[in-house]
Amino acid sequence: MINSMHKITESPSENKFAGKFGTKMRNLCSRLTKSEDGVGAVEFALIVPVLLILYVGALELSVAMSIDKKVAKATSISADLITQGTSTDKTTLQEMLGVAKSVVAPFDSSSMNMQVVGIQVDASGNPTIAWSWDETNTSPLTDGDPITIPTAFEIPNTFLLQTTVDMDHDLLMLVPGGGGGISGFLERTVNLGKVYYLHQREAETITCSDC
Repeated sequence: MINSMHKITESPSENKFAGKFGTKMRNLCSRLTKSEDGVGAVEFALIVPVLLILYVGALELSVAMSIDKKVAKATSISADLITQGTSTDKTTLQEMLGVAKSVVAPFDSSSMNMQVVGIQVDASGNPTIAWSWDETNTSPLTDGDPITIPTAFEIPNTFLLQTTVDMDHDLLMLVPGGGGGISGFLERTVNLGKVYYLHQREAETITCSDC
C-alpha cells in the first residue's frame, strides 16, 4: 500500500487577507484605547448624581435654618408680649400659640409645641415654679417645684418668664435607593426648638389666674 501525504498550504491571497485583517484589528484596538470621544458624557453621568445630592442637601439645610430662625423669633415675640402685662390666663396664652404659628408661616407648624413657665426666684436665689402652661391648655409642671435656669438669671427676689417653642421639621435628603414616600429621597425629622427668658415689665410678678 502506498501512503500518500498531502501538505495543505495557504495561497498567497489568503495570507495577504489575513495580514490585512490583523492589521485592521490592531489599528482599531489602538484607536479605541486612545479615543477620548464620549469622555465628557461619562464624566457628566458620574458627577450629576453627586451634584444633585449636594444641591438638595444645601437647599434643605437652608430651609431648616430659616425655620429655626423663625422659631427663635416666635419664642421671643411670645415672651415679649406676655411680659408686657401684669397677669395672664389660659385664653391669652392660647392666643400666644397662634401668634407663634403665624410667625413661622408659611411653613407647617402643626407639630408646634409651646410651654410658658412663671418662675419665682427667692431671696437665696433659688428658682421655683410659680405656674406653668403648655399647648394642651394644661399645667404640665407642679407649682413650687424647683427648676433649673441659667445662672445669670438666678437673681434674688425676682420673677422670670420662661418661654419654650419647638416644632418638628422633615429634612428631605436625596440618597441612592432612599426610602420614604418619594423614590430616591429619605426624610429625617429634626426638632427645632428655642428657650427664651425674660423678666416682667411692670408688676413684681406675672400671675396666671387659671394655670
